[in-house]
Amino acid sequence: MRESGEAVHSFVHSYTGSVSVYFITVTAAFVLLTALLIDFSRIAAFRKQAELAVQSGARSVLSSFDPVVYDRYGLFVRGGEDGRELFRTAAEGHWGGRENGGAFPYLDADWTETDVTESRPLGDHEVFRRQVLEEMKYKAPIDLALELAGRFRGVSPALKEAADTVDLLEKMRKAYDRREAALDQALEIQGKAGERELTLLRELAPYPPVSLGGSLPAGEVRHAADAAMRYADYVAKRLEDEMPPGPPAKVRVRKYTAVIAAYESSARSLASALSEAGGRVRADAEQAYGKAAEALRRARAENEEMRRLAAEAASAEGSGELSDQGASGAVGQGAPGMAAGGGDVEKVDAGKVRTIADIRLTARQLVLPEAFFATCETELALQRDRGASLGAEAVNASSAVSGAPSSTGMEGALRQAAGRLQAALNGFAEAYGPNGSVIGARRASFREHRAQDGERKSLEKEADAEWSGWNRLLGGIGNAQGTPEEREAFRKADRLSRENAEFNRNLGTESGNESGTESETGTGTESGTRTESGFGGGVESGAESFGGREGRGLASGAESFGSGEEKGLASGTESAAEERDRAMEGSNGMLDALEGAVTGLRDSLYFSEYVHGRLSRYSPAQVKQLLGGGEAELALTSQEAEYVLYGFANPSGNIAAAYGEIFAFRLAVRTMEGLVECRGMGHPLLILAAALLYGLRAAVQDIHSLLERDSVPLSKYLNVETNYADYLRLFYLLHGDSPNGLSRSIAVMEYRTGLDFSQAYTYVSAEGTASLRLWFFPGLMKAIGRTGRLGGTVKGNRYEAAYTADSSYQ
Repeated sequence: MRESGEAVHSFVHSYTGSVSVYFITVTAAFVLLTALLIDFSRIAAFRKQAELAVQSGARSVLSSFDPVVYDRYGLFVRGGEDGRELFRTAAEGHWGGRENGGAFPYLDADWTETDVTESRPLGDHEVFRRQVLEEMKYKAPIDLALELAGRFRGVSPALKEAADTVDLLEKMRKAYDRREAALDQALEIQGKAGERELTLLRELAPYPPVSLGGSLPAGEVRHAADAAMRYADYVAKRLEDEMPPGPPAKVRVRKYTAVIAAYESSARSLASALSEAGGRVRADAEQAYGKAAEALRRARAENEEMRRLAAEAASAEGSGELSDQGASGAVGQGAPGMAAGGGDVEKVDAGKVRTIADIRLTARQLVLPEAFFATCETELALQRDRGASLGAEAVNASSAVSGAPSSTGMEGALRQAAGRLQAALNGFAEAYGPNGSVIGARRASFREHRAQDGERKSLEKEADAEWSGWNRLLGGIGNAQGTPEEREAFRKADRLSRENAEFNRNLGTESGNESGTESETGTGTESGTRTESGFGGGVESGAESFGGREGRGLASGAESFGSGEEKGLASGTESAAEERDRAMEGSNGMLDALEGAVTGLRDSLYFSEYVHGRLSRYSPAQVKQLLGGGEAELALTSQEAEYVLYGFANPSGNIAAAYGEIFAFRLAVRTMEGLVECRGMGHPLLILAAALLYGLRAAVQDIHSLLERDSVPLSKYLNVETNYADYLRLFYLLHGDSPNGLSRSIAVMEYRTGLDFSQAYTYVSAEGTASLRLWFFPGLMKAIGRTGRLGGTVKGNRYEAAYTADSSYQ
């Protein structure tokens, strides 16, 4: 029993084999840890490679782009093979594998799910603009573009002064015409009143006056003088008839009854007529005075407006504003960055700019002195008073004549009343009748200060004839119909442009904020409306006048060539002066906008050069052929740049709009020259009319020069040649990258390529789900995965994770 207990004790407390147990325990723990670390390291490597594989797959999808769009326009859109297949192939190829000698044979990953989502279509204006900027920021000839802008800015000081001068003189001209019309109205009222009042008493006084010497036999009287001269015989015959018969006569014989009755009846009628005429003369004189005085008041108000305008012009000159914006030639010193574009800018000579400014000082010549109006007012009041006095004389004569029947001893009173009435009427007629001295003197005073009006109106008539000639020339371009196929091409482009504008509205991008109506998208139809135009839109101010970065321009609208909006290039309904005013205002605003465009509007600069380099434009030689009656195609593909700029949905409207805009700019420049060349004419309105005629003739010749040799000097005062492409680039720079312009750019590209840019994608979002077989303890890894520290999930014996990657062309 004792031995048995010792054996048990010995076994329990024996140390034999303990090392083996401990070793096994430690080894098991080490193996477990090692296995976990191996799977952890494989998971980490798997995650990294899966992420790289997804990124590589996304880039591989974008590597398949449309070669036509890239070759023709330098832009990238997805094309070619299916994106999902490309992504899966690239992702699986990234791993390699044991069988094909891959770099990671021990990962053996499987792609269970892959997906590719394409987005951000090129039809989105923001995407399109970014790609254009990316394309052009290394390729755009920035120095050339800046040099071009600098050349045009060389006329800026002179054009600003010319615009201010034309604006002042045109305001003065309009006020002058209103003033003179009011003065003419006052004189007309004055003259007609005198004629009416003379007519009322002409037969009753009479006029011309007759001598009151001698007597006439009694009988019917026709006027006051007649009543006076027949009165004595009338009284004698009446008294004779009234004498009682003497013996041996028994019965009284009335021999003059008929004569007496005729005198008395006609005298009463004459008295009534004189009384009525006198009252009417006095009323007419008062009424005419009121109307004439009102017309004179309007004339005086217009004169005061002219005085104010002239004073402001003189004050501006005295304050030295010219040196700040004109003669100093600030344009050559302006925006930083201009020097990089070609150094100093050649400018119009400061002396000529000074000359243009000095013309404004001549405006004071048109203002009439206050004494002129005071004299006119005195004359009107005097005529009223003399009319009232004439009426009173007629009433006095009426009283005398009315007392003549059955009276005696009134011959003296009748002769005196008739004499005074004739004298008053004669004096009134000499002053205010058809050839009255007062009316004649006033008319002569008008002719004196209107001495230049005849020549001015003759020049304006010639200018209107030149303007009509230009309208016919432009109509020769704008009325060309093109073939049915060409018209259909424009209709299709118009539809594509509208669809793109609507697409962007739905995206909520800039074009969608412009307007919700079709007409405000800037794309016209052949018979529809249009709210976006070339120059003119007129005109507004600054950049807003030139499109508000939304196409508006110098010319007055090309809707007469098939679109219809605000200002027709050749509408024929506006005068040459109105077109000149719009051109001057528009050119001034354009150059103001250009001051900032060369440095502050990178997008406009790049877009201008992009359109210039990538899209077709209609050559002047083709326009010449078109005007000559030859066969000239009007295909959309030959005038893409013009369509982008103006957006008229017919074959010739955009070409007409381009030349209308160029003409308007040329008119502004040539009118500026005309002010200098015609300054010797002295009279401000004569200078204005002559400058307009000069400008129209020279601008039309410029267009002919452009058509003949595609070259025209910027100004006779600058040694700078410009061509058709220069003007288009200038117009693009100012208003070509508007939302509507972007829609039209996309439309012409869609038309040429046959692609729908709303489904031509530039952005890829790739997603892939891959799994890795776990070598050790998947159950334990699954438990660890529940903590969220594995970055994926364990399903069965495989670790699974999903990855996404985005990539785009810009």
